[in-house]
Amino acid sequence: MYYKALSISLEFRDYLGALSDKEKAELAETARDLLKEIRRSRVPSDPVESERLKEQLRLVCVHANQRYRDGEYDKARSITDTLKQAIDEKLRPTSKCRTVLGGIYYLEGKVLRNTGNYPDCEKSLSESIEAYTAWTRDNSSLENITLASYKNAMSLGGIAWCKNMRGFNRVALTIINAARLLILPTEWGLDKAHLDMIYADIRRTFAGENDPALKDAIAIARNSYDVFDAHPHERLRSRAAFTLALLYFYAGEYVKAEESLKIVKEFSSQKKEARWLANAHILLSRVRNKQGAYSNALEQFLPEAIKKAEESDLDDRIVLAYIVKSESLLGLGQYEEAIEALGEAQKVNDKASGKNKEVGSERNKGWIFLNFAKSHLRRGELGTSKYYLDQWRELRGIKYKWLLDFADALEEEHMASDFIISRKVSDLSWEKRKAELARWLIKLAKVQLKSDDKDAIANKLKVTTKTLGHLQNPRPKQLRSPRKKRTKKNDP
Repeated sequence: MYYKALSISLEFRDYLGALSDKEKAELAETARDLLKEIRRSRVPSDPVESERLKEQLRLVCVHANQRYRDGEYDKARSITDTLKQAIDEKLRPTSKCRTVLGGIYYLEGKVLRNTGNYPDCEKSLSESIEAYTAWTRDNSSLENITLASYKNAMSLGGIAWCKNMRGFNRVALTIINAARLLILPTEWGLDKAHLDMIYADIRRTFAGENDPALKDAIAIARNSYDVFDAHPHERLRSRAAFTLALLYFYAGEYVKAEESLKIVKEFSSQKKEARWLANAHILLSRVRNKQGAYSNALEQFLPEAIKKAEESDLDDRIVLAYIVKSESLLGLGQYEEAIEALGEAQKVNDKASGKNKEVGSERNKGWIFLNFAKSHLRRGELGTSKYYLDQWRELRGIKYKWLLDFADALEEEHMASDFIISRKVSDLSWEKRKAELARWLIKLAKVQLKSDDKDAIANKLKVTTKTLGHLQNPRPKQLRSPRKKRTKKNDP
């Protein structure tokens, strides 16, 4: 019972950010001793020994979470692997260890998320949900169900976040709403605000840039920020500040975005959080790109973002940094260098992840394709640009509004580039070229309207729907038979 009580106390206070440096050091020392003991120990001979080992594992997991907090992801993952191995070899099947395993898988998921391995993060969090759900079948008191609901809601929130980062925002929206509903009966105000913050970030992806709908998402994220600020909970306050910065960025409120990023940088610098410092520098680079200050992004912010990400093996941040770098180079007209930067981003994003060889983020993959298409279009390489647009179209499930708008804008540019008659063409038949122009204008109208509605297209072209029908299905001209010449003889 000693280890269990200590684990619960430390875990709770760690979540609130209330552990002192002395307590963290003592926990680290205790965990080292326990790991040595666990590795040397044999299979427990009775239930008392099994329970003692199980609670030792729980306490070591709390220490592993500290490693995660400090950005020591490899060490955290090494500890979780050791704990899972100990459960398999020394406790199962006699002891099910479901709540301990649930905690281990949840931590493992967080580590995988922060290193950009979103597919495997989702799998680990799903395992955590399975463990806690199975536990409630034998522990069905209201108190236990409430605890499992809280734990599972946070895992669902993590899965929703990953789905969103991968570009599957419709799926993410469904999952995050299920998580928010699941946690509703609990009294965990901080976690409710945390899930609301994720919800606001997901809602952002359904709105275009400078969209009035962003105001609702900003209000929700602002409320989460205020909850964390009032508690106070500095780490979550910093995370909410970054969510607000993103929302302000898409709303075109760049000054407010930078103000929020100051909060992120202050906390992350103090805690030496490489991931969030990289995030801040990447977003500041995007702000500069929007302001036309491309050189400032390239010289001041992106080198630091790439350095932080590479030093900590943060693959997903490396990808983002190189994508944004390509956009800075595009802004300066350095198209070849932009293509090189996109190649770096693609190489990291396409790293194999498990047997299915899933990419780190399908959203990033699409973003890379679109910037490749834009870069080659600017170089006048229409065929290569079209190839990357086709690659984008083959991706399924990505419904980010700003990416869809980006793709539509490129489609329009292609349309503008498509209707070209070479000076070397020999057939200058008016009827033939007129029909080609009509087809091109109809296609361009569909792209701009994002609709196949005939009335809307006719209105766009300033013609009647009947004329539109003739333009879409021109009939071959019929030759008239020569009229008979009238004579006095055949006059009536």
